[in-house]
Amino acid sequence: IAVSGNDAAVALAEGVGGTLEQFVAMMNRQAQAWGLTNSQFKNVTGLTEAGHYSSARDLSVIAAHVVEDFP
Repeated sequence: IAVSGNDAAVALAEGVGGTLEQFVAMMNRQAQAWGLTNSQFKNVTGLTEAGHYSSARDLSVIAAHVVEDFP
């Protein structure tokens, strides 16, 4: 049982990417593939960290992909 959504995000990232750093690199590669021009991910939780940002437009692109790719 996860204590929080952050715990779940960390567990998923480690399971898929092997390490948090590798998963963040995967996130940034996917962002580039989707044409996100105003996003840079530094962690898997979305918590504030220097250099971690995303625009409303980029978040809407992510949401559209989730809806279209995983109905």
